[in-house]
Amino acid sequence: MVRLWDVATGEQVGAPLTGHDGPVWAVAFHPDGHLLATAGMDSTVRLWDVATRQQVLKEHGAVFSVAFHPDGHLLATAGEDATVRLWNVATRRAAGEPLTGHTGWVDAVAFHPSGGLLATASKDLTVRLWDVATCQQVGAPLTGHGAVSAVVFHPDGHLLATASKDATVRLWDVATRQQVGAPSPDTTDVSRLWPSTPSGTCSPPPATTRRCGCGEAFKNRIRTNCSDGSTSCGSGS
Repeated sequence: MVRLWDVATGEQVGAPLTGHDGPVWAVAFHPDGHLLATAGMDSTVRLWDVATRQQVLKEHGAVFSVAFHPDGHLLATAGEDATVRLWNVATRRAAGEPLTGHTGWVDAVAFHPSGGLLATASKDLTVRLWDVATCQQVGAPLTGHGAVSAVVFHPDGHLLATASKDATVRLWDVATRQQVGAPSPDTTDVSRLWPSTPSGTCSPPPATTRRCGCGEAFKNRIRTNCSDGSTSCGSGS
């Protein structure tokens, strides 16, 4: 089940959203806040009207990550079948063919702030960038990690942060596709990263799990909350 919480009061809002037949692995709000996407092990992605709590959209195997396009017209989903799919939010239909190329589970997806690029992270040890308009991969995969579990773009789009089961967080220059600085060491694997606010403060969703991380403005330190419940900071640039 999925629960909604009032950020100001910390109180649950209404009854839980029910319908998934198994664990729920990913949630994301539409940019205008009227829709919520949820996904899980039951091989479905569900779209919920936040006001009426109605749903649903089918998917492609166990789904580990969902992300809305910045303008809200597309939803990206990824999971155990090693593909990424784009969905038209208005029609609830697939927008083109699946993005293929990964050879392992795809654990994370993130849209560039411009909406023109999509980053995907996989257990195949790679991060890939895709042109959203053409659905084609842009350049060679980014490599160097172990199994990659999280991706997030800097708010201005010039950097990409990635996190891995190898217990590191890495920063990449989006234009040159080169790693920026040395990997930021962590105490254990990181499976979520959250972008910072313009003020530089960490801004994860109100309801987060222990398996998350948070990049503080992508400045000199990367703050991560790890799967073992610990918190650590490592140098970055």
